[in-house]
Amino acid sequence: ALSTRAGSQAGGTAIWIQGSRFNTRTRIYVAGQLAPRLQVVSDHLVTVVSPPASPGAGTVEIRATNDGGAWSNALHFTYTSEGEGSTVETALMQGQLSLIQQLVQACCGISAPSEQMVQELMAPSLAEPQRLFGAVLALILAGSGGSNHKGGSLDLERQDAHGCTLMHYVCGLRNSAALQLLLNSSVDPTITDVQGHTAAQWAHRYGFYEGEVIIAKFLGEPIPAPAQ
Repeated sequence: ALSTRAGSQAGGTAIWIQGSRFNTRTRIYVAGQLAPRLQVVSDHLVTVVSPPASPGAGTVEIRATNDGGAWSNALHFTYTSEGEGSTVETALMQGQLSLIQQLVQACCGISAPSEQMVQELMAPSLAEPQRLFGAVLALILAGSGGSNHKGGSLDLERQDAHGCTLMHYVCGLRNSAALQLLLNSSVDPTITDVQGHTAAQWAHRYGFYEGEVIIAKFLGEPIPAPAQ
């Protein structure tokens, strides 16, 4: 499944792809072109950016491969010119996000996220799925009094089949505001996935140095040296 099915002919559209068996050998191709800025979030989720369209391109195929031999089923993505459907979709999304942001700010009490943090969670520089995630997370915490409820229905330390918590994925996606919000809500950053990796190790793996620093400060540990 794709997070978006259309994007500009100029390229640069962020695309989240759900599937299976993604790993460090995975490559994503859009209309036969290698998609840049691949990030393997988990074995079920990757993100890429659409390459510029070839002349005359309309609806094209997106396929994944791990070895260049076996290919995934095709997913379809449409390149649109300025002024076409993508512009309308973007305008609708912006209007929707603006209203959600107002709702989040209205729901946030003293113990919930501040207005500044809400703005960071929903910054225009973030991809739409990340902004929506930030809004949902803020609303959940606003309704829970701004704290984690371990073992309850609002347990933000809940782990999936891979042992990952929200904090692992937030670090994989390099979302500083969401990471800080989870830490402020007493979510434990030392929880490990099935491979024994903490959120800080995920941050290191995905080049999220700011996340490593945030977690180290929270735990009172020495600030790690940046990767060379």
